[in-house]
Amino acid sequence: MDVIAWLKEGDPSLGPLVERHLLDKQTPPTTKGIIGRYLELFDEEASLWGEGIYSPKWISTHYTMMELAYMEIDPMHPTYQKAMRKLWQRLWRDRVERKGRDLDLCIVGMLTGLLAYGKAEEELLGNLVEHILGLSFPDGGWNCEWSHKTKRPQKSSLHTTISVLEGLHRYLAEGYIHHAGGVAKAMSAGEEFILAKRLFRAERTDETIHPEMVGWHYPPRWRYDIFRALEHFAARKRPFDSRMEEALGILIDSLDDHGRAPRGPQYPGRIHFRLEKTAKGRFNTLRALKILKCYHRELFTRLTGIETSGAKNISRDGGRTWKRSSPN
Repeated sequence: MDVIAWLKEGDPSLGPLVERHLLDKQTPPTTKGIIGRYLELFDEEASLWGEGIYSPKWISTHYTMMELAYMEIDPMHPTYQKAMRKLWQRLWRDRVERKGRDLDLCIVGMLTGLLAYGKAEEELLGNLVEHILGLSFPDGGWNCEWSHKTKRPQKSSLHTTISVLEGLHRYLAEGYIHHAGGVAKAMSAGEEFILAKRLFRAERTDETIHPEMVGWHYPPRWRYDIFRALEHFAARKRPFDSRMEEALGILIDSLDDHGRAPRGPQYPGRIHFRLEKTAKGRFNTLRALKILKCYHRELFTRLTGIETSGAKNISRDGGRTWKRSSPN
């Protein structure tokens, strides 16, 4: 079975994602499959999932909405809209604006993305974006410990930086204009922070920063990995950079002959239900193919049979050759 058919045989929530991102088709959102199951678990009276805002992980409102947004639920769905406003109120308005408490920047970044995806009014997003822009570190990225008193040098975190970059990208992609120039500039600096590490290597020692950063996980939650970074770069249509090459090679080498990626281990925590039970992961395979479509078109076409076109300056082979036999 070819990889596109295999993806479509999975949960119904995957079908529209495959058609939009791999087949370039305009497909309406769905409420079937995993999306529908999440919607059924929503507590209408409390406007919450999992009886909490950010915790318990991973059944809280925040992390359930992260999954729904990635699966591209209709952003105007009443449940998403209701939960979005509850999340903004409890995480930002009540905590930060009213009580002046700190909020980890990774959460601010994710919240920005969730609000932008839900097409929230610009005034709800403006303070979050200004907050992010004012807290970038000299190395170009961000760190959740921005307000903590520490004797250590202020250095950015890959985990925090990718969450902020994804949120800011969604902000621009949805057409918000407040501080748009500053957002674009900050994003370029944050992406350079990741590229300077070749996506996963410590600059001083050249060692892998953490083994989990080169392994597949879905959902990634708040954690960074090279596939999350590559997916962000592809979504941004950022031109190929030679510093991506090693990470792209790791991605390619992780695929089987049919182009399927591992499901990978789950991060510990409570879950509503298991998303996948097979050794190969459909969500991770979708992520891999989205990346290959941008940065290794020859391999993408070989695996999917789909010819790509347009934006020729964006993608490039990446210097890698597919060494396994072509899938049957």
